[in-house]
Amino acid sequence: MRKACSSGAVPLLVEPDRAKRYRMFEFVPKPLDDLVPAGHLLRRLESCIDFRLLAAPLARAYDAELGRPAIPPEVLVRALVIGYVYGIPSFRRLCAAIHENIAFRWFLFLGLEDEVFDPSTISVFLRRVGPAGFRALLQHLNEQLRRSGFFSDEAFVDSTLVPAAVSSQATGLSPTTLSPEAFAEVAQQANGIFSTCEALPTKPRSGRGVARRRLVRRWFQDARGQLPLHPRDLDARWRKVSKGRPAVLGYKQHVLVDRHGFILAQQITHATTRDADPVPALLNEAPIRIRVLGADTGYSLGRLRRFLAQRGIEAHIPLHSRHREHRHKRQGFDLTPDGHLRCPAGKLLRKTTYYAKDETWLYAARVSDCQACPLKRQCLSPRMKRRFVQLSVYEAEFQRAEARARSARFRRVSLRRKAIIEGVFARIDRLGFRRARRFGLEDVQCEGYLAAVAHNMLKALRCSRHPRRGAGIGSSYAGALLWAHI
Repeated sequence: MRKACSSGAVPLLVEPDRAKRYRMFEFVPKPLDDLVPAGHLLRRLESCIDFRLLAAPLARAYDAELGRPAIPPEVLVRALVIGYVYGIPSFRRLCAAIHENIAFRWFLFLGLEDEVFDPSTISVFLRRVGPAGFRALLQHLNEQLRRSGFFSDEAFVDSTLVPAAVSSQATGLSPTTLSPEAFAEVAQQANGIFSTCEALPTKPRSGRGVARRRLVRRWFQDARGQLPLHPRDLDARWRKVSKGRPAVLGYKQHVLVDRHGFILAQQITHATTRDADPVPALLNEAPIRIRVLGADTGYSLGRLRRFLAQRGIEAHIPLHSRHREHRHKRQGFDLTPDGHLRCPAGKLLRKTTYYAKDETWLYAARVSDCQACPLKRQCLSPRMKRRFVQLSVYEAEFQRAEARARSARFRRVSLRRKAIIEGVFARIDRLGFRRARRFGLEDVQCEGYLAAVAHNMLKALRCSRHPRRGAGIGSSYAGALLWAHI
């Protein structure tokens, strides 16, 4: 292997000509390059993706003079791509598969006589590059795909729960025995979590004797001590996958997908993050300008709708049930151009109070108008003297959304969104990101970017004009041979 370099030194590249270097035995003239079939998945990736340009910015994380000779970042990126494309669940199994698979060695510029790097090398590489480096890796790949004309300006956004690499039913994850008042006195808050030092009973090892109490440091997600966190992964948060199922510790993956199924941007956050919060950051990272955005009711926030309208994005997001109920209760009340509210009888209701927590205005009618109104019995209860209506500051955005939801285009976009988003999440699960493999938010963020990179690469193979278009991973002989040996 050659040594990686810093940004100021001469870039050190791996040998591109495999045929001149690798031969199996002295008496066999056939090189290693001839042993990999022409239609192999890795050979198609090699011809479709420029890995040298993709991994070039990652060389800045290494120094050309200090330390031992490093493995080129391009080789490690290729190894990680193999791990996610073939769904290999751990770095140890990945290195074992590289050791015995000829196609993997060919893809990583390794000859049969070369030793495979240690699994800890990949772990150090992930920590050295970090989430920012792998975010840049996904952006550079998307830039190559954008220049090839793969992307569409119609996109969809959604999120899914990624279970953490720790058990949600582990021993010691029980709620605190302290009362809420006592817990509030002794708990220390830092980085959004609460920690205590509690005296817990421990059983004697021999099974005899008296149980003793020892001080144990514990962490909790809430201020009442009812949601304990796992000490191995304090960034994992409790969240329910669906109604009727128990809550699990995990993270939330947010993806921005275009009409063809390419992941334009992705982000890993705590499981307690609202679905709509990362949308502005995802749109800023998208390689193209989005003109149409589809989402489910979890993104039916007035603030997000206004943001999309200011960006010139046509939002196809259905109204949430609470918004529909509020609009039904105040049916017949319309906003005027000057910001007031007009009742069904034609009288004006003026703004009185602003509630910052709910982002709503309270509109009030005059007593004289309500008492002389012919619709008094239908609009007011016997105890009310005048009508009050509480209205969101984003009422104009909700009105446009309600009108758009009745169009045929909205129904087509909604059906397309369900099919594409579910397909993307299913592919990510098959790539091995159904569950986090590492601990901590930063490491899981790196996993999310790598899974997105592998997904886009496979998607590009399907969409490009290449021989054996649309062939799946399981159809290759190397994939079957890989699973037979691990």
